Amino acid sequence: MALNTEIKSFVRRAGFSFGIATDSGGRDFWSDPYEIRRTPIFPGAPAFSFIKKTSGWYHPYKRVPAL
Repeated sequence: MALNTEIKSFVRRAGFSFGIATDSGGRDFWSDPYEIRRTPIFPGAPAFSFIKKTSGWYHPYKRVPAL
């Protein structure tokens, strides 16, 4: 199911204060509290991976084309 204004409205009316998205959402946590971008961190991930993903630069980094 695609995330859209109708889905966000359902979540808001259900009483939730925020919603998590998987492939969308702004860099700023509060730009849209019903479309917060989720960054997966898996068990056993190296410390560098954790630091990279929580630095705030991970999502812009993912958009850089590979060489």
